[in-house]
Amino acid sequence: MTEAIVWKHASERELAQLATRHSVDDCKSALAEIFELDLADEKQSFLLDFHLHNYSYPFFLHCAMDYCLQRHFQLNQTSVLLGICQTLMKRDFARDSTTNLKSSFDFFQAILLTHSVNRSPKSVGIFSREEVAAIVDYVTNSYYRHFQLYKCIYTPYYHVHFVQREINDVQTPKTPRPLSQGFLHTVKPMPPGESLKAHGTEISAEILELPADE
Repeated sequence: MTEAIVWKHASERELAQLATRHSVDDCKSALAEIFELDLADEKQSFLLDFHLHNYSYPFFLHCAMDYCLQRHFQLNQTSVLLGICQTLMKRDFARDSTTNLKSSFDFFQAILLTHSVNRSPKSVGIFSREEVAAIVDYVTNSYYRHFQLYKCIYTPYYHVHFVQREINDVQTPKTPRPLSQGFLHTVKPMPPGESLKAHGTEISAEILELPADE
């Protein structure tokens, strides 16, 4: 199991201060400071909106209310859920990331299980069984529903250009040597009495000897 991340990404003091923010811009600024996100970066704005959606504001009157306060999560539970999402995004959208949907979801299940079973020191029972089921349903329909889109945005594309700076001439083949300098390969004469095999028939070498002209 992975190690517990209670208060690792969002401390109790930071979440308590975040609860006093009453505007979207103030909450975005606070979340950007907590998770070290650049407000001017267009790519990181997707992650910031995702964190903003995960955290609930009681003054919202429409359906974009945040998840944690809707579920009446405690501060430690809110810290863990936001930390899990932050860990997933850092792991899945790193420049050298090789994760896919299946490996990411397996990691998500493992880290969530770490915070649903009370086995100190590697795991702590932060969430109940009902809360775990609700979190899995929420993350599946929010984060993993747009997983391929996030991957497309954060996967770097490399363009390789080959530039030839020197002219490569075609090498002229060497002139072959004259035939007079060649070697003649002759067949070595067969000793008398040795049999030959031609078309499966043995022929005596003596038959091949022609009588000399008188």
